[in-house]
Amino acid sequence: MNTSNGYTSFRFTIGRKLFLATVINLLLMVIVGSYAINQMNLIGLEIEEISTVDMPLVLAITEIETHQLEQSRHLGHAERIALEMREDPSLIVNFKRSVAKIHFYSEKITKEIQETTALLKVDIQKNNSEADREEFKLVLDSLIDIEREHVEYESNVFDLIVLLEAGNWDPIRYRSLINIIDQEEDQLDEELDDLLREIESFTQNSLIKANEHE
Repeated sequence: MNTSNGYTSFRFTIGRKLFLATVINLLLMVIVGSYAINQMNLIGLEIEEISTVDMPLVLAITEIETHQLEQSRHLGHAERIALEMREDPSLIVNFKRSVAKIHFYSEKITKEIQETTALLKVDIQKNNSEADREEFKLVLDSLIDIEREHVEYESNVFDLIVLLEAGNWDPIRYRSLINIIDQEEDQLDEELDDLLREIESFTQNSLIKANEHE
């Protein structure tokens, strides 16, 4: 009789079973919820990086590339006017207008490169991911190279402008400068395109990571 009562006292009643099931469900909900929150935080970090770092970089490099092309276009215009100035000196007004545009885009490009370089340095310092920091360093190194090459390009451009404005220029010197400038323009265009593709690759990797965390 006593044994039977003892055995009964340790049996799971319906109430105890329901209570245990409730506790287990709550624990599972906590675990699943914690995992989901963690995944959402990871997704949020990837999206934040895309919106606050990758996209501004893409826009900045695109602006630099666009203004570089505009500068090149106005140089070609100035060159054509200079050739016509031999027959019509009054075109000097149009020539100077094109030269002013070249200087205008020179200042814009210089400022944009400096601002983007500063942005990259901040991103490198505040980013906690070693992989991301290495990616930003690669972009920064590329942009510093582009800045140096653009300075060299503009030095030749301004030499050409002085030559064109003089009127009777040395054809050998003229052709030499044109060839150098053409090569530098192609090099700058190629490196800016490569840099854009590199940043777009980083963005794609961030999107893949965000997708994996869903």
